[in-house]
Amino acid sequence: MGIEGERWLQGQAFAKVNLHLSVGSRRPDGYHDIASLFQLVSLADDIGLYVRPAGEFSCVIESQTAMGAPELNTMYRGARLFSQKAGIALAVRITCVKRIPMQAGLGGGSSDAATVLRLLDRLFPHALDRGSLERIALEVGSDVPFFLSGTPAAFVSGRGECVQGLPPRADLTALIVMPSTFTVSTAQAFDQLDKLRERQAERQAEPGRSPQLKFDQVRAAFASPCGSWPFFNDFRAVMGVHEKWYRALDQVVQAGNGCFGTLSGSGAAYCCVGGYAPDVLQCGQNIALNCQNHTQFMIKCLQDAQSDGSVPVYR
Repeated sequence: MGIEGERWLQGQAFAKVNLHLSVGSRRPDGYHDIASLFQLVSLADDIGLYVRPAGEFSCVIESQTAMGAPELNTMYRGARLFSQKAGIALAVRITCVKRIPMQAGLGGGSSDAATVLRLLDRLFPHALDRGSLERIALEVGSDVPFFLSGTPAAFVSGRGECVQGLPPRADLTALIVMPSTFTVSTAQAFDQLDKLRERQAERQAEPGRSPQLKFDQVRAAFASPCGSWPFFNDFRAVMGVHEKWYRALDQVVQAGNGCFGTLSGSGAAYCCVGGYAPDVLQCGQNIALNCQNHTQFMIKCLQDAQSDGSVPVYR
């Protein structure tokens, strides 16, 4: 039942996969510079946003999935910052149907926050300029600027604020493989990677990182056949006891016909991408036969900026 004066919008928050991820050293501010290739995919959460005027800001999040303390949620933080920066006191209610696995490296929380910001911007189109929205996005999380940009494929650098669009590909199909027995904390993965590199420096060993690819290199490689992609993910160095599981996936993908497989983000999800859908489907079938304890999501790589399909309703 709606509340008098309440307005609402709904939209989809699409996931991403990192087809490439090079991680730099820890910066003085605690963040890391990255060089990454983000690809938007069709796996999505459904977000509903309900707002009404209020004496002070409040936010309630309703979801079928336990999401912890609301104040720590990316959607709550995005709504609060929008309200503060715009100078509009709002009572906000957010509904979220979760489909994107959490702690998977698929950007679900960041995409949810970007969708809330985008919907608020549509409800209050003159409240903030684009630069203010982008600054809020970066304050909420390093992946949020990419999702706010609406760019389907991009080279993302800095700590996530530099989003350079790439020519999208219409032929890409993907398979996400999510382990059912473990997840990966992004903060812990960064900490483990820093500690690994510190130990290697103490031993005067080669640092645990690969040569960083530049924008032009990533753009050229992304346009080439998937089986020839030179992309990598630095977080593979800290998968520890789970590395055997990822190595088994690598072997299945590499034995296929021209597909590419990689860890997405800091994990735990693994992504297989190909330019011919039957090849990706075959990889999925082979993975099901050879790798245990996982869930598969057959998805599309999105090739244009997706409209959230939101329609305002006034009560």
